[in-house]
Amino acid sequence: MMKRLNILQVLAVVASLSSFSVQAQTKMSAEDAAVKIADRILSHTTYDFKDTKTGKIYPSVKNIPFSMDVKVNCKYNNWHYTNGVTHIALMELADKLGNKKYESYVQKNMDFVFNEGNLDFFRKQYDEAFKKGGWNAVRSHSWHMIFRGKRLDDNGPMGASLIELQMKHPDKAYLSYINETAAHLNDGEPRLDDGTIARICHT
Repeated sequence: MMKRLNILQVLAVVASLSSFSVQAQTKMSAEDAAVKIADRILSHTTYDFKDTKTGKIYPSVKNIPFSMDVKVNCKYNNWHYTNGVTHIALMELADKLGNKKYESYVQKNMDFVFNEGNLDFFRKQYDEAFKKGGWNAVRSHSWHMIFRGKRLDDNGPMGASLIELQMKHPDKAYLSYINETAAHLNDGEPRLDDGTIARICHT
């Protein structure tokens, strides 16, 4: 049995968002299907940024003019809970198959966020948007969940996948975010009277 997560189920959900039909591969084993889906994710991931107004693509946001229109170009590099569970599934697939390319993929994605000088650009976007329009205004900007840290969705699955990666590839930038996430979950996340983490809606 695959530990903790059913890798195929997780990757199949991701694939369903990417117009890949697992049902069309009915004669494939679960392992073969998981590998096919995982390889498709890897082959469709890019590491660049796009100015949504001009269409220009940048390999990095370092040394480009600041703009509120620049976004992460690839959905697989969005900071989103779906990518967090995908990262966990890919690392488990790497362990199961003894194929480190899936683990290396997750590490490359996290380095793209934390270790290539791109994060400060989007922190500035976030701060500008929040100053002008509050919480609702930040939602249209890439990586806003990294900075918002108000909901479990902001840092739960992505933080969990980062912990998995940190255990194998220690990194100061990873650890700093993990510590921030731990502080939020321990002290900042809303809870019921019995201590259960909850999303509390205020009317």
